[in-house]
Amino acid sequence: PADQLKEKKNMFVESVNKDIINGLLDDLLESGMITQEKMEELRDENVTTMDKALALIEYVIWKGPEACQLLIKSIWHRDPHLARKMNLPYSSEYGDSVEKFV
Repeated sequence: PADQLKEKKNMFVESVNKDIINGLLDDLLESGMITQEKMEELRDENVTTMDKALALIEYVIWKGPEACQLLIKSIWHRDPHLARKMNLPYSSEYGDSVEKFV
């Protein structure tokens, strides 16, 4: 999963919007993958949306495969169009809420 995100990092940074970034951060926080402090740091210390997106994806890649898989799943849930555009792998374990978009 990390390699898949690395390959598509620029597309993610250029395509994702602020609302989706905030949703992805919420998902990572709810899963316990990031702390409240880290979420606020990623959200507040990066001024532009592109900076936020870059900081988010680089942090998730650094966290490892489990975090990468969670981000991929979250992108599918929050923005299926972006997930398809990035050609992210889809898993049936993502559930019915995603399947209707595929």
